[in-house]
Amino acid sequence: MPKFGVFLVLVVALVANASDVNQDIKINQNRLKKTHQEKLQLNSRLNALGGAIVLKERQKKEIENQIALLKKSLEKNRNESLSQEKTLEDYRSSLESLQQKKSHLQGGVLEVLLKNLLFSQALEKQNLTSPHDVVLQVAFENLHKNALSKIAQLSEEEKKLGAQMLKTKDSIQKISIVIDAQKSRHLELKTLQAQQSKLINEMQKDKLAYNQRLDTIERERQNLNSLLKHLNIIKQTKEKEALEKRQEQERLSRAKNSKALDVKQVANSYKNINTIVYKGPKTIAPLNDYEVVQKFGPYIDPVYNLKIFSESVTLVPKTPNALVRNVLDGKIVFAKEINMLKKVVVIEHKNGIRTIYSQLDKIAPTIKSGMHIQKGYVLGRIEQRLSFEVTMKEKHINPLELIAHNN
Repeated sequence: MPKFGVFLVLVVALVANASDVNQDIKINQNRLKKTHQEKLQLNSRLNALGGAIVLKERQKKEIENQIALLKKSLEKNRNESLSQEKTLEDYRSSLESLQQKKSHLQGGVLEVLLKNLLFSQALEKQNLTSPHDVVLQVAFENLHKNALSKIAQLSEEEKKLGAQMLKTKDSIQKISIVIDAQKSRHLELKTLQAQQSKLINEMQKDKLAYNQRLDTIERERQNLNSLLKHLNIIKQTKEKEALEKRQEQERLSRAKNSKALDVKQVANSYKNINTIVYKGPKTIAPLNDYEVVQKFGPYIDPVYNLKIFSESVTLVPKTPNALVRNVLDGKIVFAKEINMLKKVVVIEHKNGIRTIYSQLDKIAPTIKSGMHIQKGYVLGRIEQRLSFEVTMKEKHINPLELIAHNN
């Protein structure tokens, strides 16, 4: 994880309040703990929600299968009902024809019976006993018997046909009941299917919202981790620098007592700084019009008479309330106020380059840690001076080698 430049660490070591740094560390540790707990809770909810979605999808699939089977059964029963209704209609037609035949035959029987009765009365009155009369009487009797036999046969057929019609009507009624029940069940399943689809869509929306919140928490967690590392580095370096300062003051005191103090004798305060020469293309300066009042490299501190390496340049704007701009496309990894450094913005760029802007009086309200910004994006404003530091692959480079600066 990237760290602040040594220049910022040195300044904070000399002027920042230790309790403020510790307080920042504690606050951000608590925030990190809360984000971790929220992440665990969201993961638990996501797992439960994922299981519920899978279950509802399975139930929805089962409902779809039931609907498909029910459609087939409905179609089959409709066809069977139509077939039964056609059969019933055929039975009705046959029964009507049979009843017509029976009625016609009954009329014929009555006519024969009437003729036979009249013939018998005539024979009794006239006492006709000729062979012809006897034959005629026998013929009437046979005709009567045949008619009665035919009527009995038709009655039996009518009885059977009536039974078949009752059976067909009963079958149609049963099929109609089944069809009505299936229609009702089909409607219930369609309603349930719509409810399941709506519920699944709502759960999918919840899942998306949870995932988005998880992404936000993860970015926040990464930023907090980065910030905690920065703060711990500041704390450790500040403590180390304070110790070195005390040791140096003690050494200076001893040196004054021995009257052997000069610049060379205090040169151990000068640290070996890893630097690299930048040979890439120039980019814009963080200020439009400015003056360089502190250059990059070693100088003698006028107060302590120490040789110090300045890892940054100090730029003074020629106009008040000047805009500070980002010099390269990159990602903001830190944007916060630090005691005595005012407001600080740290940006990571490609090729291992990192730029550090401190002493800002205002940070633009759109600046957020984790966001990607383009070259020229406004970071904030300054009134007096800007400290500008650049590192490349953890080594310091002269910022004036990177930017186009005033002649």
